[in-house]
Amino acid sequence: MLSAVVQDLNRIPGVEVLSPLNAELFPTHHGPHFLPIDPAKEETIFRELAGKSDYTLVIAPELDDILATRCDWVEQAGGTLLGSSIAAIRLERRFELQFPGYSIPRREIHCFPPS
Repeated sequence: MLSAVVQDLNRIPGVEVLSPLNAELFPTHHGPHFLPIDPAKEETIFRELAGKSDYTLVIAPELDDILATRCDWVEQAGGTLLGSSIAAIRLERRFELQFPGYSIPRREIHCFPPS
C-alpha cells in the first residue's frame, strides 16, 4: 500500500514525497522517495519531517497504538494530517477493545462509469 501511495502522489506535479522507513524492518533500498532510518531515531526524524512538510499521510498499523502515536507526533510537530483525526482513530480503537469481533459500520462509496 505504501509504495502504491508514494507512486500515485509522485505523479502529481509539484508534490514531493519522502517516506521514512525503519531500516531494520526494511533493509533493502526502495528508491529515492524512501528514507531508511535508525529505529532509535524514528520519533525525532518523524517529528522533524512532519513539522517541515505541508501535509503528512500516516500509513501504519493500528496495532499497539502505532497509528495514533504517529498522528500525535504530526500534530505536536505543527504538521497537518491527511486522513482520519486522532480522535477518530482512538475512538475506533476503544470500540474494537470494548466489543471484540464487531466493527464500526463504514459508509461505502461506489463509483460507476457514466452510462
